[in-house]
Amino acid sequence: WCLTFAGSLELTHMFGRIVTLCHWVICALGTGWVASRLVEQHRFATGAFATLLSFNLLWQMIAEPSHPGSMIAALLAISAVVSVKLVLTDKTQTLAAALGLTGAILIFTKVNVGAFYIAGIGAFALCHTAWPKAWRKPADYIALMGLSLLPWLLMAGNLNDPAMFGFALKASLAGAGVWWIMPRPDLDSRVSPKTWAYCVGWCAIGSAAIIGFILMRGTSLAELFAAVFIDPIQQPGHFTVSPSNTDHSAIAAAISFMIVAAAGWSFRRTGQFSPTVLNVAMTARLALVLGFVWFATRWPAPWGVFTYLDYILPLLPLWLVQPRERKSSISSLLALLTFVSVTQILHAYPVAGSQIGWGCFLSIPIIARGIQRDLSSLSARGPRWLSPAIASGVLFATGAGTITLAQTGWHRYHISRPLPFAGADDIRLDDRTRIALTAVVQNAMVRSDVLFTRQGMYSLNIWSQVPTPTARNATHWFWLLDESEQADIIDRLGSTHRSTVIVNEPLDAFLEEIEVEVAGPLQDYIEENYQSVLKIRGFDIRVPPGSKTALIGSAFLLHDDTTSSSHETTPDTPWNVWFNVVLQGTPTSVEIVEFDGAGNAHPCLLGLTDIQFAPIRSDGDVMFEKQPLESANRLEGLFNFTARSNRPASAWNYRNKGIVIKDAQGAVLAEVLIE
Repeated sequence: WCLTFAGSLELTHMFGRIVTLCHWVICALGTGWVASRLVEQHRFATGAFATLLSFNLLWQMIAEPSHPGSMIAALLAISAVVSVKLVLTDKTQTLAAALGLTGAILIFTKVNVGAFYIAGIGAFALCHTAWPKAWRKPADYIALMGLSLLPWLLMAGNLNDPAMFGFALKASLAGAGVWWIMPRPDLDSRVSPKTWAYCVGWCAIGSAAIIGFILMRGTSLAELFAAVFIDPIQQPGHFTVSPSNTDHSAIAAAISFMIVAAAGWSFRRTGQFSPTVLNVAMTARLALVLGFVWFATRWPAPWGVFTYLDYILPLLPLWLVQPRERKSSISSLLALLTFVSVTQILHAYPVAGSQIGWGCFLSIPIIARGIQRDLSSLSARGPRWLSPAIASGVLFATGAGTITLAQTGWHRYHISRPLPFAGADDIRLDDRTRIALTAVVQNAMVRSDVLFTRQGMYSLNIWSQVPTPTARNATHWFWLLDESEQADIIDRLGSTHRSTVIVNEPLDAFLEEIEVEVAGPLQDYIEENYQSVLKIRGFDIRVPPGSKTALIGSAFLLHDDTTSSSHETTPDTPWNVWFNVVLQGTPTSVEIVEFDGAGNAHPCLLGLTDIQFAPIRSDGDVMFEKQPLESANRLEGLFNFTARSNRPASAWNYRNKGIVIKDAQGAVLAEVLIE
């Protein structure tokens, strides 16, 4: 609402993508700037590395524009930048306001992320505040208990999953490792307790302002409470996706924790890390850096984020085993950033997908600082060429990942065409997927007054401009909506003559694979009162029994006027081809295209003859007699086309094929798939 200037700007997919792109850039630049402030030498190179790595790690933002996770990540990046500036200038009261307001915004955006943020700030406050002497040790141990127990409490309902158990164990040990290895500041360098009173006050003020604004917009307090707190808390009981938890990462984690344990013990006995521990830790970190360089082009991909989480969580304390900072402000800043980072990693629960990048990217400045300090130490003790060589390799690896992203985007942009709908005019997909989505939306437009989807695919409502049954929309509505809300949807569907349900079959199969039950009164109603009339590329279009509808976007191969089974044709007779399209223009040619493995269309030697067309109604009934294609003038509306294959059925392989209708200038007027 604020970004659209109180609704004066149209909220479209393009607008959402621009906002998400801004979030992406803010995260990358913010991470780079923070990293550059954590080091005293080679600030530009350190910042460039952190910027490129975070940009690569957050690549999934391109797949989920307008997702609140990107805004959350941008807010975390801005909070980190502001915190760095305020800590370095010793403006603790302003820092308290910034932290408190950030916590309030995060809580009311996504409650778990807000809770993790507050937990990280709380751990820092417990360990770095000038409490009375009798309170300091208890406060320190409370921080340890919180960091260690938080993952177990969070994932308590899913610990029977080995991957979740491993994630909880790593998160718990990582939090404890950060607490164990982090030096405590001198009394003069600690934060005043008053700071946290200000912080809580500003959090309360921010929360009150957010609640007041939302109430003024028409949301009730009960609805707000349910949406912010109740519904998210219920989700892990229904739907989880485990993170990667490989054997080799477990071995690396065990080695890391042993090094951290030895380092912490050494520091607590002597007040500094022993040279042996420092050398072992640096060797382990440089081995990780070489591994990163080796897999340079694989990071901006799903493998990258899963591998990053698999390693960064248990190895994060390892990057802190370094000589103590000379400036107390840098030590405090590093502690604040690390405590927030180690709790934000829990954002990957319960669904380890896009949340991995959003939860992990704050750790990048810590790693960048560690690499810079290791290379500086190496240049002072090792061969002169070694440190520059490793630095060049690291920068090359991050640059290669960014170039890979850019090349992929450029290639996809130039070989694809946009979806032909308002708000989707720059969503560019492979040809086969684009044609399928176009057909799905056109079917909804032609025959629906109400459109409902499983799982919730609200984009189809936006593109088709067909409303949902009620304003209560949700992706996984079968557990996010209660029975009364589902009953309202059932009533609306039942009272609407022209209603349609579209089912995403691959997503249904995925939920079944991970043993998520889709059940409830609305699910039962759909299964009992809707039947499939068309399946196209995984989308199942369903209508009430007895409904007549024109099926758009899929070509049918017939033996005669009544048979639609490919098994009943004879090898020496041609196919009869039949399909419906939405047209606006003057068609002059109908061509067969073939799709490659990436789904992009190419010319095909197969062809069609005896092409005829006739206008039809939305129920599929023909309005006038068929006419040959050569007689076509400008056509607008819904039309049925028939044709015959130019070869016998035995020589006419229809798999991975489509049909394209063009005008005299070669512009595409309509497309269908031969399914």
